[in-house]
Amino acid sequence: QQPNNQQFNQGQNQGGPNGQFNQGPSEEDMKRMKEQQFQQMKRGMDQFARGVTQMKRFVDRAKSRLEKQGVGLPLELTNALAKAPELLAKLKAATTQEEFEDLMGDMQDIGMIMQEWGPKLGDLERLAGMLSQLDRDLRNMSTNFNRVKRAAARRPELADALKEVEAMLGVMSKKAGDAKALAKSDPEGALELVEDFYSNSE
Repeated sequence: QQPNNQQFNQGQNQGGPNGQFNQGPSEEDMKRMKEQQFQQMKRGMDQFARGVTQMKRFVDRAKSRLEKQGVGLPLELTNALAKAPELLAKLKAATTQEEFEDLMGDMQDIGMIMQEWGPKLGDLERLAGMLSQLDRDLRNMSTNFNRVKRAAARRPELADALKEVEAMLGVMSKKAGDAKALAKSDPEGALELVEDFYSNSE
């Protein structure tokens, strides 16, 4: 069955079921929507500010413990936290959505750095504890080796094995030293070395 063209054209001319054209949101509606969007952005800023405060508190608490064991805080995180107060001041001072949007990129960058490093701070504290343990374990290894070395002096058949163990102890000692040096600038790399040290310590 063919549609009635006359009725179809008439419906088009009327512009809708009630004969009214859909003109979209009014200027006042648009203004209200924009204001709501702006307020939502401001709430996002408040959440960001709370995140910065929590992260800074956690870092300040951990800093002295980490420094005591020679573990440096990641530069990326410390730089981000240093920039945050100035950025927050600018965000709070923004009076238009456009001003706020210009700053959102920086806010997201800092937010991503905090999100990345938040879970890893526990690893840094673990590294600090492991470095302390590392010194003790290395001293014990050296003491044990020297005792075995004295005992093996009367057993010429153990000379080759003794040299092998001595070489391994040198490698382990170097690995421990590298881990401690690396902990200041690359704690993640240092943690890998310490874990490697213990996986080979048997």
